[in-house]
Amino acid sequence: MVQAQVKEVGPCKVQITIEVPKDKVKKELEDKYSHFMTNAVVSGFRKGHAPRHLIERKFGKDIHNEVKLDLINTSSTEAFKENNLDPITDPSVEFEKIIMDETKPMNFDITVEVMPKIELTDYTGVTVKKHKIEVTSKETDSSLDEIRQARGEWVIADNKTQKGDLLIVDQELKIDDKVISKQENSQLVLGPELMMFGKPAPVLVQTLQNAKKGETKEVTIPASGGISTDKVPDDAEKADYRPDVHRDSAYGLRNKDAHLKVTIKEIKRLKLPEVNEAWAKEMGFDSLAKLKDELKKRLHRQKENIAARQTEDEILDKILSKTDFPVPESLVNESTDHLVRRRLMQMQLAKMPEEKIKEMIDKLKTETKEIAVRDIKIEFICDHIAKKEKIFVTEDDIKQRINEMAAAYRKWPEEIKKNLESRNMMHQLRNEVKEEKVRQFLREKAKIADDK
Repeated sequence: MVQAQVKEVGPCKVQITIEVPKDKVKKELEDKYSHFMTNAVVSGFRKGHAPRHLIERKFGKDIHNEVKLDLINTSSTEAFKENNLDPITDPSVEFEKIIMDETKPMNFDITVEVMPKIELTDYTGVTVKKHKIEVTSKETDSSLDEIRQARGEWVIADNKTQKGDLLIVDQELKIDDKVISKQENSQLVLGPELMMFGKPAPVLVQTLQNAKKGETKEVTIPASGGISTDKVPDDAEKADYRPDVHRDSAYGLRNKDAHLKVTIKEIKRLKLPEVNEAWAKEMGFDSLAKLKDELKKRLHRQKENIAARQTEDEILDKILSKTDFPVPESLVNESTDHLVRRRLMQMQLAKMPEEKIKEMIDKLKTETKEIAVRDIKIEFICDHIAKKEKIFVTEDDIKQRINEMAAAYRKWPEEIKKNLESRNMMHQLRNEVKEEKVRQFLREKAKIADDK
């Protein structure tokens, strides 16, 4: 049996000093040499008949390194088990500095991050306030309107443009009388979603309103309005050139006004179905009242799911407030980096200026680190409760979740499963399902008090 001394050297990080008895070192070496001599093929000798001194001279270093690695692995595993340590990273060890001599014990240190020790007792019966769930007539009507919008039909409009119209247009963008972009038969929707160079374009919307088919409208985009190209390429007249994308070629036009010319070729308007009994029957309902009733039930279920999640978060926050434990730095750093990268990508897609992004980096790292620590602690707490309460994830649970994902993405379940397996995400899926089952368990065991 190996001797091991454990010393904490950081949050969830321990250094283990291990001593392997010389008898074990000698036996492992003898066993390895015996196995090697039986199977080694050495020139000039029949298989298994080469003398040991020749084997030692020719293969001794490799054999010693292999035995040393085996002893490190087996003794480390034994030390983890004896000291009830659950490693979450591979042990760090200075392999070359370890001296192995069959006449002496083998001593070495390993450093490893381990699962925190969590002691939870009062996690059932947590008292939280009941969330009031109410669906208003306005919300039902809004949901009904969304269905109308989705089932609307774009039809040709002969009168002037108005807000919400879909326009088929030709566009031409000039800077210093040089055409840098041409687009034919592009589509624009006159509304707040209309963008110009990644930014809302209320001026363009206003300019195009009350226009007729065949009419050409022009608008000046000031230098501060979003043109961020540093130069214009030689083939700028090509119809597929976009100044908000092609930023890496030509000469400086950053601080100059741009002039956009738009020719309206066609006006389309969304024709919405009338809300009546006939339309409700087309939707598969006996009456309009039945359709509205179903929408109200759907909205209620959605709000119930949201309320359940909020209740679970409140329960976990209360449990978290009653216990404190460190979290592994590597997990915090990994999770923080992931959250920061995602937020940076969101800001870049929103065309936020680089200077503004740089100003926010430090604050962003602090905020995301706090989120990462909380998320990791919640994960550890749920894992701890799952073990104590014997909450398991079955293959049927995974199959059901994959089927739900397949229905949501309109794909075959096998396709979803293969995609998850190829990205090594099945373990993550199991953890998510396990956490959801723990959350449900905590909610069912909680005391939900009416908010009076």
